[in-house]
Amino acid sequence: MLTADRHRRLLRWLDETGSLRTSDVADHLGVSVDTVRRDLEELERGGALVRVRGGAVPGRTTPASFRERRSDDGDGRAALATAVVDRIRPGMAIGLDAGSTSIEIARRLPRDHDLTIVTNGPAALVELLDRTDVVAVAIGGRIDTRWLAAVGGEAERAIAEHRLDLAVVGCCGLTSSTVATDSLDEVGTKRAWMHAAARTLVTAEADKLGLSARHTIGHPADVDEVLTTATTDDDQAAAVRAVADHTAVTVVPPHSPTGPPQGATP
Repeated sequence: MLTADRHRRLLRWLDETGSLRTSDVADHLGVSVDTVRRDLEELERGGALVRVRGGAVPGRTTPASFRERRSDDGDGRAALATAVVDRIRPGMAIGLDAGSTSIEIARRLPRDHDLTIVTNGPAALVELLDRTDVVAVAIGGRIDTRWLAAVGGEAERAIAEHRLDLAVVGCCGLTSSTVATDSLDEVGTKRAWMHAAARTLVTAEADKLGLSARHTIGHPADVDEVLTTATTDDDQAAAVRAVADHTAVTVVPPHSPTGPPQGATP
């Protein structure tokens, strides 16, 4: 079994059970205890768990909900949204992952570009209700009220029916080997966005850099460009360089709060 596969299983079991016992994991996977210890050490370095005597426990408190994330670092999201909008061209069909950055993108969409916006995020869709120049398509399915996202098989199949020019996908953690999320339910929809689009952008604020979130979406090499915000943290800067070995990384400048969003009416 590949290391990445073991890590995915370990994080899934940790999410389901709340703790891991090294000897039990080794027996279940058919590997040595030393192998499991090395896996736990690597995952601990990424912030995904904390090793304790005989095993490991989750490395984070409960993941921040959509509403909690909305209250954090609005300037970072605005800067990422502006960078995404700069990459939009007339006539594009664009998939917006559910998330707080997608709301900022929806608010800033240029006018009269004949855009089609497909999203599984109800909050982003609300921002488009008065945009007669945009074709807005809602992805249905079960609504995860914690993350405010349509998720599950119905949503994944609906996304797969579209052929998109661009997909914008958020994440909770980004390392040289993983693009990851703290929501197990969103793994399938995020992968569906990536598969449906000719080009995928991943947005990650600086505090996500170097973190191994609980559930893997893919590898940085699976995406076309990562957009992130500027950082003065040495570990985060090192993570940017590591991710850049696998895909294009753009560090966007700080957002200027002056003036309305591009798509807004002054």
